[in-house]
Amino acid sequence: MPDLICQTRSLEPWDDGRVEEGDGVDVRRIDLEGADLRIRAQGDWRGFRSGACAKEPETAAWIKRVCGHGSVFFDVGACVGSYALIAAALGSTVHAFEPVAANYAELQANTWLNGMHSLSAWPVACASEAGPLNISLSSTSPGAASHSVGSVSPATGSREPRLIQRAIGVRLDEFVRDFRLPDPTDIKLDVDGGEVEALEGARYTLSRVRSMMVEVSPDTASSVAAILQAAGLEQTGSWPRSGRQSNHLFERPA
Repeated sequence: MPDLICQTRSLEPWDDGRVEEGDGVDVRRIDLEGADLRIRAQGDWRGFRSGACAKEPETAAWIKRVCGHGSVFFDVGACVGSYALIAAALGSTVHAFEPVAANYAELQANTWLNGMHSLSAWPVACASEAGPLNISLSSTSPGAASHSVGSVSPATGSREPRLIQRAIGVRLDEFVRDFRLPDPTDIKLDVDGGEVEALEGARYTLSRVRSMMVEVSPDTASSVAAILQAAGLEQTGSWPRSGRQSNHLFERPA
């Protein structure tokens, strides 16, 4: 397993990373050592998304290892853009996919806030089939997670989501081809239970990537591994997350 180390920015007890605030929105620094990346924070998730390195040190360390000039990073399920911004700051060309309306609006705002011309944000869901779909929202707050495609939340098991949002589903293979995106060298996938469907629509793309970090649950881990192994990738790391989820790293053998 690779030795992954992520340096986080040290904060004094009175320093929560806040840079500016106004109109109910704080602007905070992402906790990446040596970088001045800023992210808008509001609502129930205030401050949570700015702590990207502390929250998932393995993900941040992997991004630092693989990203740089000449690499192409896809962030599928980018939320408000914490990790996409880190990848772009390191010099990668970044394409970030986020279908939830509140999160996409913040993702785009954070791209503008940091002047990240190498980061393109797309308001679509990666799926096994192209077409309209429903997203069950766990919250309407920007930065919220545990949304799901369909009527059941993977986090709560609730069949009465707060709201249903209509979205556009795309097959990643076709999206890359039709819109002439560069083939990704590395992909992060965090779609709260929809990982198998997203991968099914990306089989050709997967055959060309060198590494992938994917969040899985016990319900999806074996299917995810089978798809990625068929694409020639091998699992090289695993880290537990909150609840039943864990992050699995897959890499192409040298």
